[in-house]
Amino acid sequence: MADIRVRFVDYRDEQAADQPFPVEVGINNLETVGPVGWGPVVCPDSGAVNNGHMTDVTLTIRNSSGSTVETLEEPLCVPVNRPSLAGQANATAEFQPSLPPGEYTVTAEVAVRGNNGTDTSQPQSLTVSEGTDSLPGGDADRGFWQDPGPDGNDGSDPFAAIPGVTATEAKVGGGLLVLLMLLWVAAPYASLGASLAGGGR
Repeated sequence: MADIRVRFVDYRDEQAADQPFPVEVGINNLETVGPVGWGPVVCPDSGAVNNGHMTDVTLTIRNSSGSTVETLEEPLCVPVNRPSLAGQANATAEFQPSLPPGEYTVTAEVAVRGNNGTDTSQPQSLTVSEGTDSLPGGDADRGFWQDPGPDGNDGSDPFAAIPGVTATEAKVGGGLLVLLMLLWVAAPYASLGASLAGGGR
């Protein structure tokens, strides 16, 4: 049996609903000598001694009741262990699942072709939420004042959020407010000008 194991299953444990998100599965090959032979059970190579084993990596996602809701599979060549690979996975499989809101568990299995061994990771939790404000793929990265609300306001019109007031009415009211403020600021100067004009007669 080949000594090949799942090293890690990596993803953010909270995701946005119905949006693909990345999952990486790291696989380790603890053998230091490649398998001898040819065919689909070994990595493609030009020599009799190959670089590693061909495997099939399966990502399985189950809902809170234990039912499988998504299964993804990827073929992966896992090279033999070398000093340059110390402290890291020998190979990594990448998946892009998309799920509705709910609570899930995620497991990964690596199966060496030719019935040459399998290994399965421990289940890991995953939360998928309808809210996208702070999740990957949502609108959180659009910047301050750039997250349109249900009325389409992007934040540039602060009056658009007033209940019962249309955008046009709000803008007219805002204009009048600015005009009144200007008249209020200019009033002392107008009085001073009138006094100076009266004193010069």
